[in-house]
Amino acid sequence: MEQCLQAGVPVPRVLALETVQLADGEFCAMVQECAAGVPLSEAMREMSDRDWAGICRQAGAMLGRIHTVPVGGYYRLSPDGSWDFPTFEAIAESSLHARASERERLIGCGFSPAECEAMMGLLRESLQSSADETPVLCHGDFAPDHIFVVDDLTITAVIDFGEFQGGRPAVDFTQIAFWERPVDVSAFAAGYPDQRWFGPDRTEKWALGRLGYLMGYCAYLADAERPEERDYMCDRLRETVGPLMARPSPQQS
Repeated sequence: MEQCLQAGVPVPRVLALETVQLADGEFCAMVQECAAGVPLSEAMREMSDRDWAGICRQAGAMLGRIHTVPVGGYYRLSPDGSWDFPTFEAIAESSLHARASERERLIGCGFSPAECEAMMGLLRESLQSSADETPVLCHGDFAPDHIFVVDDLTITAVIDFGEFQGGRPAVDFTQIAFWERPVDVSAFAAGYPDQRWFGPDRTEKWALGRLGYLMGYCAYLADAERPEERDYMCDRLRETVGPLMARPSPQQS
């Protein structure tokens, strides 16, 4: 968080950091100074399209600054300073193994064996296309609930870094795809400094980037007693996979 502050991200100052004992076990508790304004999730409902575009531009700039913070590996950072996966090859292998092991769960969600096989092929494509990326700090839950704005529509704080991780920027772009109010992508791109994620292939690149997340989440929900959430996420997975599967093959193009 200190590095985010140095990068220009308005992160509230940490006042206390302790371990607390709850019924479910020990948890890390953090107390931060109060953020000015209200959560974007409250303010965005009544915004004009013009004001929303301005907020999206600021949000793009904030996330871009977070993504300038370098990290030494992927996924979670351990107290000893090591990362769960020191290399991209390690996390890619783990991801492929995990998604392959969930095949029967996805079939239980209504996907055919052929669709599961196709999704695994797309996941391999996604990982292969990202092999040369350098890991960056990802917020992990860059959502309107965690962005504060004041009356003049200035973003005053980005909070809740509890899900932070090292990874590809696609980690955070996946969350953006599920904002309750659709992001103005053009405005967001105007604020985000790395334009490689906003080229002509943006839609395809973002879809490939969130594929593994959606596959894993749908598999997780297969046995959960939350049918509405399961059906919603499965619909999002189908919406993501459909256009990717419909692309012309190299022979056709």
